[in-house]
Amino acid sequence: MAASLNPYISNFDSDFDVEKSAQYRLTIQLALGGLSFALFDTIHHRIIGLEYYMSDLLSDSNDLFHALEKVLDAKGLTNKKLHSVVCIIDERTNVLVPEALYNPDNNDKLLGFCFNPTKDLAIQADTLTKHKAVNVFAFSHALQAKIKSKWPEAKVTHSSSLFLESLPKSEKAAVHVNVRNRDFDMALMKDKLLFFNNFKFNTKDDFAYFLLFAMEQYGLSGHDTSVCFSGLILPSSEIIELCEQYVKDILFVEKPIELTVGEALAEVPYQYYNIHYQAIR
Repeated sequence: MAASLNPYISNFDSDFDVEKSAQYRLTIQLALGGLSFALFDTIHHRIIGLEYYMSDLLSDSNDLFHALEKVLDAKGLTNKKLHSVVCIIDERTNVLVPEALYNPDNNDKLLGFCFNPTKDLAIQADTLTKHKAVNVFAFSHALQAKIKSKWPEAKVTHSSSLFLESLPKSEKAAVHVNVRNRDFDMALMKDKLLFFNNFKFNTKDDFAYFLLFAMEQYGLSGHDTSVCFSGLILPSSEIIELCEQYVKDILFVEKPIELTVGEALAEVPYQYYNIHYQAIR
C-alpha cells in the first residue's frame, strides 16, 4: 500500500545534500490520512525541503511508518544522522485541560471524557504555556515504539498544540482555522483562548456550517470578526469562495519575518508548512 504513495508537494533546494544531514532538523507530520516532512538547515537557518503525501490506503500505524521509511529512504535519509527530529502526531484523539485541573496520573480519565482510549494507545501531554492548559493526546503504542526505535531522542508533540501555541493574542475577537484534508481545528481568541474544537467535513457546505455555527455560539458575526486560515487551503479554493459570502475579513497566516526559505519553497504558500515551522522554532 505504501508503495502507491506519490507526493503532491515535493520541493527541495538545489543545495540539499544528504551528506550534510547532521545539520538538518527533520519535522514529520503523521496521520493515517497522509504524512509530510520538512528539513531545516541549521547552518543557513532556512527550510530547504518539504514533501506532502495524502492517502486513504494507510490502515494502521505499521502502514504509516512503513510509508514514512520509504519516502525518507527515497531522499537517502533513512539511516542518516540528523541534527534533531520532531514527530507531529496529527490524529484527533486529544483533549484540552486547564492547567489548574491537570494531573498526569489521570491522563486516561481525562481522555475518557471525550473518547474511549484503549490499551493499545500511548498517552502523552503537551503543556500549552500561552494558554495555561495541557493538551492530552493519544496515538498507537506501535507508532510510539517505532519512533523511539528509529530516533530515540525525537520529540513527539501534537499538531493542535503547535497550532494553538502559535496564535497571537488579540483584544478583539478573532477566529483561527487550521485545515487538513477532511477536518479542521478552530480556535477563538479574545485576550485568551475562549474556544477550541475539531470538525470533520465532507463538503464546502459542511465546512462553512460548522465555522459559522461555532462563531454564532459566541455571538460573533462574519461581518465584524476576522477568520485567519492556515493548513492545506488556498485563497482560490471553493471553501474560501463560500466563506467569503459570510465572512468579510478572511486572512491567511503570514510567514514570519525571521523565517527564511530556500528557492524551492519560494512559491509554496506559507500556510502549507506553518505547523512544520512551529515545530522547528
